[in-house]
Amino acid sequence: KVAAEERLRALHNALKDQFLSVEATYEKGRGTFEVRIDAPPAGDASDRDEGGPACVATAEFEEGSDDVARIVVESEDEKLATSVRACLRNVAAASAPVAMD
Repeated sequence: KVAAEERLRALHNALKDQFLSVEATYEKGRGTFEVRIDAPPAGDASDRDEGGPACVATAEFEEGSDDVARIVVESEDEKLATSVRACLRNVAAASAPVAMD
């Protein structure tokens, strides 16, 4: 059985493969991913807003479940949000159990 933390890392890795800048924070059963299409400039965190459009995706697994997660994607840039949503949807579909007869 795959743990929620492994699934969150898989989501993070998929986002890193597709987007230039992805920052992740993890809490128990929850991952928050900040995706940018342009790298933020060098400097302190207050400069981060100048790094291009951002999208925040949150994946939160239900308590006691490693299989059911609620994923929310928010961004002012709808095209970016759609791309992030599609990436996460593909990872979820690929990691679903396969039934064989």
